[in-house]
Amino acid sequence: MSKPFYADYVNHMIRTYARLHPAGDLVSLSSPVDAANYHTVDRVLGALEEADRHRVLTVLGSRGSIAQRVEEVAAQSALPPAVIWTLVARVSADLARHRQLI
Repeated sequence: MSKPFYADYVNHMIRTYARLHPAGDLVSLSSPVDAANYHTVDRVLGALEEADRHRVLTVLGSRGSIAQRVEEVAAQSALPPAVIWTLVARVSADLARHRQLI
């Protein structure tokens, strides 16, 4: 299955959010686009239940194999990997829509 054209950009948005959010380090947002991305991720993830927010940040919040992290999160959550893939795809599409990428 091929990934959507916006996937890399959305993954970058989430990784940036994951890096800055715990420390509240919004000073590192160097441009209005970075700030808009941060606030978009904050708004979309804020609408999720805490468990789903944690799953998405675990899967997309760091570099490496997304497929491997999906398997790990699915095992930890006692959910089928398809459920995690669906969650990640839905959140990615929501972020892309909010940033008017689609």
